[in-house]
Amino acid sequence: MTFNFWTGEGGVVGDFAYGKVHLSAVIILLLSLIVFSLAGKRMPKKAQRLIIFTASVFFLVFEIFWRIIYIKRGVGWQELYPFYPCNIAGILVPIIALSKNKTLKEMFYVFAFIGGLITFVYPEEIFTNQYLNFPILKSILQHAGIIFIPVFEYFTENYKPRLKGYFLSILGLFVHLFNSEYLPKLLGLKNTDYIFLHSGLPFTIEGVNQIFILAPIAFIVMLVFYLFLDRDLFGKKRRRK
Repeated sequence: MTFNFWTGEGGVVGDFAYGKVHLSAVIILLLSLIVFSLAGKRMPKKAQRLIIFTASVFFLVFEIFWRIIYIKRGVGWQELYPFYPCNIAGILVPIIALSKNKTLKEMFYVFAFIGGLITFVYPEEIFTNQYLNFPILKSILQHAGIIFIPVFEYFTENYKPRLKGYFLSILGLFVHLFNSEYLPKLLGLKNTDYIFLHSGLPFTIEGVNQIFILAPIAFIVMLVFYLFLDRDLFGKKRRRK
């Protein structure tokens, strides 16, 4: 059996979602989130900041590293540019964490977390080999980063989402929409579906653009997360009781 780790060629090709590699990645990520979140809550702010800084730099360096590997393989610029929401989040989230900008956190953190979570729960065209290779590892680390940083920042209270900031997260969605749906068209690219508006939803309405179906769903999901994550909102409810 021939197998090339860096290119992903060889091995046993197929759909291995929820196989050993996938489940191992999920378990490692969950354990990391639990350990770092629990330990982080007891750390002084300087130690918390060091972890955030280290994680952010690591994921940013990895974004550069995998592109160098892909360039050496002769991959075109279209695959290197972050058209996919999770790909651009893989760059934005570490930069935002380093900047400590609260507005940008509201705009991009929750959606990035949701995107990473959905990808691990419902991976599509990621775990396509029985064995771990670099393309699979790339996807694992990218999505792990956009989950780990917001979660660690939330549990250490360096990120405090507020319901009043919900509109900023919607603004962030439109940034993703422009980058994934309209920018490729402006660049003259064809047969692209980076934000999955043309992949088919569980339900469709004939003659209605799927953006008008997907958008309300996204708005509702984001709102539910904000209602759950806003600690002050739940605190007020408890005090009223």
